[in-house]
Amino acid sequence: MAFTVEDGTGLEDANAFVGVTDFVSYWAERGLDLSDLDGELVQAAIVKATDYMELRFALKWKGIKLSIDQGIGWPRKYVYNREGAVVASDSVPKKVKAACYEYAKRALDAALLPDPVDNPNIISKTETIGPISTSITYAGGVSATKLQAYPSADMLLVDFIVEAAGSYR
Repeated sequence: MAFTVEDGTGLEDANAFVGVTDFVSYWAERGLDLSDLDGELVQAAIVKATDYMELRFALKWKGIKLSIDQGIGWPRKYVYNREGAVVASDSVPKKVKAACYEYAKRALDAALLPDPVDNPNIISKTETIGPISTSITYAGGVSATKLQAYPSADMLLVDFIVEAAGSYR
């Protein structure tokens, strides 16, 4: 699949919220020169960041997609920010793009969604070989692994996701 940046029309083949040039500019404005990075490496990091955002927030984005066939979750219609202002439905919001830049930078160095080595919620585990028996105790009775939080990126999205009161994850 080719690297395709969403242009605000709900492209079916879009797989990126942002482009490479804008990614480099975003970080240059913050004092980090990433202009020497290989373009394909940056594209891959942007696609990984977009994938991460889609996996983590797809069911939490406010509003609805412009088209059921669009490749990624933005642009959307019927979205209002905290102040009640309508968010333009013909683009990807600036803060959603900023979050993608933040996640993509992290994706250059490490996996955003690494496979769990061990479930951190396991308190105790007992295995018996003769007449086979296994017992696992989870913290709070929960067996799911919580997704990694990236506060500097996550907080950029508070206007665009529906969450339980008092939470941004």
